[in-house]
Amino acid sequence: MLFDNIFYPILDRFNTNKKDAPYILKFYLEGAMAIVNEWVKNDCEDEVEYICNLIVNCVNYEKN
Repeated sequence: MLFDNIFYPILDRFNTNKKDAPYILKFYLEGAMAIVNEWVKNDCEDEVEYICNLIVNCVNYEKN
């Protein structure tokens, strides 16, 4: 439901190829979870806002 109602419509807006969509979603979700897991492993030392911004910056990363 989450994928059908939220994620796939977002990818549709960016004209993502339907065949590529599951792979792209997995890439972003696993990457975000890796950051969260690393944060937890480090006893959540950094502020939540810092971790949130880090994830957003990784997702929105644009090559200069």
